[in-house]
Amino acid sequence: MEQKLVKLLLRMRERVFFRAAQRTFAMIMPFALIGAFFQMFSKILLSRDSLFFNILNLSKVFPQIVFQIARFISGGVIFAIFGLFGVYAAYFMALYTARIYNKDSKLAGITAIIAVFLIRSPNLSMNNGFSAVDWQLLSIKRMFTTLFIGYLVGQVFRFLGQDHAIKRIEHVFDIKDRAFAAVKPVVASLFMAVVVASFIYVLQVKIFNSDLVTTIADKIIETVK
Repeated sequence: MEQKLVKLLLRMRERVFFRAAQRTFAMIMPFALIGAFFQMFSKILLSRDSLFFNILNLSKVFPQIVFQIARFISGGVIFAIFGLFGVYAAYFMALYTARIYNKDSKLAGITAIIAVFLIRSPNLSMNNGFSAVDWQLLSIKRMFTTLFIGYLVGQVFRFLGQDHAIKRIEHVFDIKDRAFAAVKPVVASLFMAVVVASFIYVLQVKIFNSDLVTTIADKIIETVK
């Protein structure tokens, strides 16, 4: 049993998805630790309901402005790390997937970020009629979804992108050639993201939120009652 489990793990490590995911987690883990520290610091010492805040009577030790500044900074760090954790995951996942196949990894990562912002929940704003950003998709809550998006973008670069060797010094002409060489995989990746986003829009707004579905759901509820 143990040997079979070891063989299974070794086979999984040979897969590109798991190799890229392993590198991605290794890269973003230090930021997760920093975010966890600020989150713990905020809950333990900055929250008025916390035990240490009341035992140490911190409200009388420090002026109110100190806590306001500390909460502002701590909240900013927590949001910048955990609120955008999915963006970092998509970037590095696409980067390392493309790098395994010797493709342009950095442009793949940037393309993955744009794809993640395109694929968002269609919460319509009544002011401008444009879909609001689904922050949950960008946060740590949907990290595995964004990992998969980054992996797909990396695969697009694998099949459509040109081989790319990392250079220590790049001249302007090299950068231009590199950018034009990545047009095809970038356009293909964003086209796929637009198709998925359109499908999500139609599925959620036009079907799940339609009057027909609401009527059917009401009848089912009445039948169950």
